[in-house]
Amino acid sequence: MRMCILAATALLSPAVAMSGPDLSGTVSIIDERFQGELNRFDGQKGLWSTIPRRGQLMTNAAETVFLSHGVLGSQVDAQLPSTHSITEEGLALRTVRMPDEILPIVRDYMRRTGQGNRADRVLYAAGEITTAHTWSQTYGYFEIEAKIPQGKGRWPAFWLTFAGIGWPPEIDVFEAYGKGIAKPTKKDNTFNAAVLFDARDAEGRNTHNVQIQNDFAPKGEPVEPNVKKRGDRNVYTFVRHMNAAKMLDADIYNEFHTYAALWTPETITYYFGKDRDSLQEIYRTPTPEDANDPMFAIANDQFTMRGGHWSPDKNMIEQVIDPENAYRIKHIEIRAFKPTIELRMTNGDSVFDAGDSVIWDTPEDDEIYPGQGFDIIHLSGGGDRIYMRRDRQNKIIHGFGSDDHVVLEGYPFVDTRDVMARLTQVNGDVWLPSGGDPGWPHTLIFRDTQISDFRRG
Repeated sequence: MRMCILAATALLSPAVAMSGPDLSGTVSIIDERFQGELNRFDGQKGLWSTIPRRGQLMTNAAETVFLSHGVLGSQVDAQLPSTHSITEEGLALRTVRMPDEILPIVRDYMRRTGQGNRADRVLYAAGEITTAHTWSQTYGYFEIEAKIPQGKGRWPAFWLTFAGIGWPPEIDVFEAYGKGIAKPTKKDNTFNAAVLFDARDAEGRNTHNVQIQNDFAPKGEPVEPNVKKRGDRNVYTFVRHMNAAKMLDADIYNEFHTYAALWTPETITYYFGKDRDSLQEIYRTPTPEDANDPMFAIANDQFTMRGGHWSPDKNMIEQVIDPENAYRIKHIEIRAFKPTIELRMTNGDSVFDAGDSVIWDTPEDDEIYPGQGFDIIHLSGGGDRIYMRRDRQNKIIHGFGSDDHVVLEGYPFVDTRDVMARLTQVNGDVWLPSGGDPGWPHTLIFRDTQISDFRRG
């Protein structure tokens, strides 16, 4: 007997308390403490990408690129100061001045990858980590514990952006500004939380309603989005600027603090506190129609010399980019909503799943066909065969054993040797990433396993 079960997508959307976030109904995806070596994605295996997608280095500061070791060859690696390092306080992301000797190599690479209009201006490199090649999700909880670098010109961030091709949408969990070193600036102690959106959907069609207002805005804050022309379209932004010292009694430069966002189909709620237990809601917006597709996470340092009020004084640059003046990250956690639809198999059935589901097998041999949703699959015995097709959502498998098999279709794997080479240990789980160029990162997570448990089948 073969039974076809079609599951409509359903996600738990907890009510947001006025204090901290309600994380019931969520499952942990990434719980990164940054101990030991950075688990870099190298094109095959790893967790954190250290350059943007499609090999492009540009940032939104004209003089700065995202660059790390292992990108442009041994000559650059030997002379480029480190933009990433693991310290006693966790991950340090830095901005560095690129030596004159490597600038021609960097600029030539930029010309060859479609960034030539900026190539002659770049002088600095900044560090970033992203899940652009390994993980994206629709909705969930995103948290970072961080300490902000000082100095005019620095503005680090933790944010989410569209997993397909194009921009926006974007959710800024926070974007902070360096405190003036020699004298105060207008941005001292400030950070903002925001969501950016436009009328275009994932296929580039103008289908999204942008005529919305933020009825959750605190008294005195705008309810209408900011509107700014970007190329051939308008980009809309709900944003709140916070002065951490005056409004939250917090020193974001000398102490670690926790910034978080809970993204649901209805709302995006932003939090701040000394740690998770002390998180308080600081801003909330409706979820725009544009922000209902998978996004990946980015934590990046940033530095600008583009002129205007935010460029540092030239005699202060070395202090602003001093290696010890880093964007320090102690912890990042990403959680997803557990699907509310559960499919329980019976003996002799095959499950065909067409939405976000929790799938429970039987103790016997089963065939499972996960569909295009975010699925959590529980295996309990027998020799199970799971037929995976690469799509826009990721999968989690519990209880994968020596008698179980995964059949992969549509993945960029050459053979089983290639699959084995991509297996990545992430704490107590094994990830099988399939990359994200030009978009849509896709990964299978095998819970509570070790790479040594796998064999070619």
